[in-house]
Amino acid sequence: MNKNEHLFDLIRSLDKQERRYFRIYASSRTIGERNNCLVLFDAIDAQRSYDEKKLRESLAAERFMNFLAPVKQQLYTLILKSLGSYHSAHDSDALLRGLLHQAHILYRKGLAKACNKLLNRIIKLAEKNEKDHHLVEAYSMRYALLVATKNTGRIRKELDPLLSNVRDALEELQLSFDCRKYQSQSLILAWQEKSFRSEHSLEEIGEVEKKASTLRTPRRIGSQLLINNARTIFADARGDFEAAMSERENAVKMLEEHPELIKDNPIKYYISLYNAAVYLHGREENARALVFADRLVRISGRQIQRSDHRRHFLVGTMIRLAIISRLEEAEGERAPAIEAEQTYRRWQKEFTLHDQVVVGLNFSLLWFNRGDLQAARKWMAEVLNTPGAERTNPEIYFQARVLNLAIHFELGDADYMEHLIRSTYRFLLRRKRIHGFEETLLSFIRKKLPRLNSPRELREALLALKTEMEVLKRDPKESYMFRNFDYVKWLEKKISDLSVRG
Repeated sequence: MNKNEHLFDLIRSLDKQERRYFRIYASSRTIGERNNCLVLFDAIDAQRSYDEKKLRESLAAERFMNFLAPVKQQLYTLILKSLGSYHSAHDSDALLRGLLHQAHILYRKGLAKACNKLLNRIIKLAEKNEKDHHLVEAYSMRYALLVATKNTGRIRKELDPLLSNVRDALEELQLSFDCRKYQSQSLILAWQEKSFRSEHSLEEIGEVEKKASTLRTPRRIGSQLLINNARTIFADARGDFEAAMSERENAVKMLEEHPELIKDNPIKYYISLYNAAVYLHGREENARALVFADRLVRISGRQIQRSDHRRHFLVGTMIRLAIISRLEEAEGERAPAIEAEQTYRRWQKEFTLHDQVVVGLNFSLLWFNRGDLQAARKWMAEVLNTPGAERTNPEIYFQARVLNLAIHFELGDADYMEHLIRSTYRFLLRRKRIHGFEETLLSFIRKKLPRLNSPRELREALLALKTEMEVLKRDPKESYMFRNFDYVKWLEKKISDLSVRG
């Protein structure tokens, strides 16, 4: 990606309020009648994809075209400054950095009383928002002010408590670093393995859990959330549903008890709500799941004009629709699901490739559970045919390949199924992704299904498959495959339908 595309991507990332603020911010810095940065901003913003040639043609009459590169750099810097100004009121880090800069100015000017007064405010704010790195800087400045007084009596009185505060802040910083280290290690393993279905992956995550257990309980909520995230992954790896769900609920509770942390980082709260809803939905605890999904949709919907909030509003809406369809045990109304599809299509370009794959799979599952097999097939085809989908999210992609078999089995595509079974089997075999679940399902479809000659034989075979699936669902190494789609419930419905026909 070249520098021009960086500028284009930055402009396209701005939401409606950020664009409006930038225009006001840039206009206040206009010298003369025209602002070159605003003219260039409008020209780039009008493009759907960056085209240098067309940009030059549209601005051919502008005098600054003779020095376009410096104006581009000036525009890039101006946008970043406007974003910094716009978000400073809601970003405690930005606010503290600004206040510390002011304190440094007062210190250099020799205005000790004014500097100390400002440091008191900084320390209170840093404590409230758990910003220990800013606390260390503030206490270090206070130490310099204390030493500069050369008042030995005052230094003897205040030095030890001051150094004790510095030590405490440094210890919390170190603990925060350790918590982040173990959370990162567990996340990396989770992203690599997802399901922890091999002995090697279980041993690796077990080692990380053993080291993390030696940490003392952090005082800071932020550090507690990091280690909470790691413990959730540890419990998932062991297949301990109760412990994993307890950690997810604790994360939501901790954030709700500290609204200043939600205000500082609402995305963290959205993710906690989403994880709780999805996990409970996957375990068929839909009444509990709906509480978290409702909260996610309601709260993220208040900030829907921002792209990062829109994503969580949409995924929250989708999981809410999926939960409601399960609770009603009926196909439900199509209108809300169609509206969610249309909303996604409007915002699709703002989603990362990873998120597009996840959203596509969720829409396919939503329609499959509601009985619209053609819509489910269409979304599944979009997931499987998305360039780079396997690379960006391999575990979801592998699940999609297996779920695709269930969709086409329901559709009754007998001719296509034969080809699909062979290609899916070869695909998973080449990637060494055939574990107990895949082996059971593929063996049934490849070997047993073609030999069945009557509804009665099919029903008996499905009953046997259901029994095998129930065993796999209880196996910690295989239970992951049932989180997005409950194959046992699906088989129960198939068996029930066959019984009615019989």
